[in-house]
Amino acid sequence: MKVPENLWYPVLESRELGRKPLGVERFGQRLVLWRTADKTPHAHLDRCPHLGTALSGGKVQEDQIICPFHGFAFDGAGQCRHIPAVGRSGKIPNGMALTNFMLQEQHGFIWLWWGAYQEEYPDVPYFEELSPVWRYGTDVLEWSVYTPALLKTNWMLPIWHTCIALR
Repeated sequence: MKVPENLWYPVLESRELGRKPLGVERFGQRLVLWRTADKTPHAHLDRCPHLGTALSGGKVQEDQIICPFHGFAFDGAGQCRHIPAVGRSGKIPNGMALTNFMLQEQHGFIWLWWGAYQEEYPDVPYFEELSPVWRYGTDVLEWSVYTPALLKTNWMLPIWHTCIALR
């Protein structure tokens, strides 16, 4: 998925993100977002650099996101701070870090910078003149679906398309 780069994008409403890691897909990438105790949001690729486990299945402890597989601990900047197998004083290999994304929390949203690292980032796009009148909302719908029926329908779909296309 090609997305214009070097721009701010709203990726979540602020209220959606707590201390528990949250896995989302944005821009064709699986991301994990989480907060430190001071409520600062952080975002990384949802993949531990050790064996690729989804960090969104882990937990936040002492302002570090913990991989659910081997317990590697990463700080908000994505640096590995602890590997249980090597102990507290063990050497952490170079390159054992997460891909980190710049975030800003403004106007009720968490904004992600999609693009190259900048010495200074532009302001988050926002129209102050809309502030007193602009409203937004989110609706979430959950559908109960009987899985075998769903699989059958989705499996049959290409067959029906083939019949119509080959007339």
